[in-house]
Amino acid sequence: MDIWLPAVFGLVGTLLGAFVSGAAAYFVQRHQAQAALDLRRTETEATAIERLEKGLWEIRQYAQKAPDANVKHWSEDQRAKWGRPIDELTGPLSIAARGIRDSAVRARLVDVLAMVDDWSTMTRHAHPVRYIRPLVEHALDCLGALRRGEGAPPPDEAFAQLKELREAQYVSSIA
Repeated sequence: MDIWLPAVFGLVGTLLGAFVSGAAAYFVQRHQAQAALDLRRTETEATAIERLEKGLWEIRQYAQKAPDANVKHWSEDQRAKWGRPIDELTGPLSIAARGIRDSAVRARLVDVLAMVDDWSTMTRHAHPVRYIRPLVEHALDCLGALRRGEGAPPPDEAFAQLKELREAQYVSSIA
């Protein structure tokens, strides 16, 4: 019996060492895979933020070139010329906004872009153009808060008013 005891201890030690080594390798690889995934997500989000900032700035500059502050005074030709390119600016940004991980900021950005995008279907009852700049500024504030690691800032007055108007239009169009 004394002869087998060291062999059994050696075998058990070897098996236990192999198990611990395998488990450690598994957990290290799992941690590395998670870290790589987090890095990829962070890089994707940073790219989306940069794209959104650049695109929102373009929209802000574009809004300054509007024919008049009040849509009611625009001719049909002015509506057609000015409303069409907004779609081209907001479409890619709407896709980029959906890549933001913070759900509150993501929802706010999607709402802002949807409100700005509504300009492509301008009617006599559309909102004044003067609201586009505050909407874009609010979206930029949201992106700045996200870069600082903060949550979405509280909605500003222009955003709250337009969201309320937009929801009222949606409800009235259903009824």
